[in-house]
Amino acid sequence: ELAKLTSLESLIFLYNGLGETIPSELAQLTSLVHLDFASNSLDGSIPSELAKLTSLESLIFLYNGLGETIPSELAQLTSLVHLDFASNSLDGSIPSELAKLTS
Repeated sequence: ELAKLTSLESLIFLYNGLGETIPSELAQLTSLVHLDFASNSLDGSIPSELAKLTSLESLIFLYNGLGETIPSELAQLTSLVHLDFASNSLDGSIPSELAKLTS
């Protein structure tokens, strides 16, 4: 149902105790500028499909239980000015492709 909100620019679910994984359907919200799921109980991986959100300026998933790695595809988010994955359980290193983000 959330994917039908194609004109939505901000989606903020901080401090809700949301569990489960990040739905890849969020990638259908192509007008999103701000996506914030801080301080929940999300786990699993960060969907690489989020790279389709090319208008995104702010992507925040701090204080969750996300694991695995940060997808290198997020380097396609050229409008991004705020990226925050602090306090998760991510593995590996930060993809070198993210260094190409200049905003």
